[in-house]
Amino acid sequence: MSLKNMLSKNFLLFLIIILICLALGVGVYFSLQKPPSPNLFSSPPTPSLVPKEPLNITIEIATGEIRPKTFRAHPGQKIIAKIIALDDGPHSFAFKEKGLESVWAYFSIAGRTETVEFFAPEVKGEYHFYCTLHSLDPGEEGIMIVE
Repeated sequence: MSLKNMLSKNFLLFLIIILICLALGVGVYFSLQKPPSPNLFSSPPTPSLVPKEPLNITIEIATGEIRPKTFRAHPGQKIIAKIIALDDGPHSFAFKEKGLESVWAYFSIAGRTETVEFFAPEVKGEYHFYCTLHSLDPGEEGIMIVE
């Protein structure tokens, strides 16, 4: 075996060892990374940080009006919203912000009541709710304030 062949075999072995070490290093690096944050709205937050009592609220919808216009909740608080259609027109209830898309109700009969349960977002701020069927009517919208 010539010196040139031995050097090329040793060099090849050296490269293989370097690649294995690099692959192991990358694997260790990614295994030590924090997992991505869960969706802020999909699951209940840490129980010790949230009020134990859910917020029970009644929201009334009629043509050109939603009552109350605002309500307040704590981050992560469970909300039980009883939504009532007061007139004969069809109505719905939904939030405009991403992450609250699953909070939705629809009414086609006056006096119909729907109850939706959800958790307030973890992030403090204002979250806009409205009747999706009358979205151009400024009277049929309101704000949930998370503080």
